[in-house]
Amino acid sequence: MSKSSIHLAVAKKIQKKYNLGDNFLLGNIAPDAWRGISTRDKTHFHTFKEHNSNTLEAFDGNKTSKSSIVEFIVKYSGELSDEFVLGYLTHLLTDGYFEKNLPEFIYGVRDKLPTLKLKNGGCLVATYKKMSEIEEREAKILGFKLKNDFNIPYLNNNLNVLPVDEITVDSLNYTIDFINVENYTPIEEDLLLYDYDLILKLIDDVVLKIDNVYKMLSIDLKPIIVNNKNKMKNKKK
Repeated sequence: MSKSSIHLAVAKKIQKKYNLGDNFLLGNIAPDAWRGISTRDKTHFHTFKEHNSNTLEAFDGNKTSKSSIVEFIVKYSGELSDEFVLGYLTHLLTDGYFEKNLPEFIYGVRDKLPTLKLKNGGCLVATYKKMSEIEEREAKILGFKLKNDFNIPYLNNNLNVLPVDEITVDSLNYTIDFINVENYTPIEEDLLLYDYDLILKLIDDVVLKIDNVYKMLSIDLKPIIVNNKNKMKNKKK
């Protein structure tokens, strides 16, 4: 499962490319707004049905994520031009790619305790409570690093009605508050579990793959053309 900061980093790259609004960012965290009202399986469309989809044939996600993405597209095919809905789809695509391609750092059990694989190749045997504390710390360190590197804004919600019915405005606002704390807690320490360079590479990779899915779905997005000022010279008369 991707961290909120990873979702927002992916969203910022796509937002910048296509000049999308802040509702696109909110859509990218919306599937995680399930606490207190639903289940993660429901908001992530985990129906575990078998689907054959040419649209996702080349998408490098796991089997569960492909099924979930197809379920979402079937339900909201007429609303994919809505930036919030497009952000929701982008979240599901990002989850699928990272769940398949980001190595798990919990890789075994020793003496009935989880064993964490560290990024330096070592391992750490921890109690479940300690593991939770380490994961929370990692999420905040990662969030603060990505926030700075991708200029992730402090999130606010101005929507009174949502274009999806899997979550509510209240659950979205609760999730926004949680994410703002996670990404804006200034912890400048080394990551123990996450390989930051690998995460940056996967972010770049998944943006390209998401772009291909947009095109296959005929979602009409036009990239911003940035002129190189050095090449903009007045023509000689």
